[in-house]
Amino acid sequence: MRPQAVLLDIIMPGRSGVEVLEEMHKLDQAAKIIMITAVEQDGVDKQLLELGATAILHKPFSYGEFKELIKKYLG
Repeated sequence: MRPQAVLLDIIMPGRSGVEVLEEMHKLDQAAKIIMITAVEQDGVDKQLLELGATAILHKPFSYGEFKELIKKYLG
């Protein structure tokens, strides 16, 4: 079973979301991986996209922003 999309936070207990992103992208380059983060450092968004993220959603975000992002990538 392959999910249509995966939501990953950069900071998770026990494991880095960036590590999981890299592993998932290696397994399935077509996977829709949306990173969620409160981190706002120069270059972080670019790095995540280069590692295979489909999109980045910055906290705090509204339900409307989330819904539009899902609609954009999942139709």
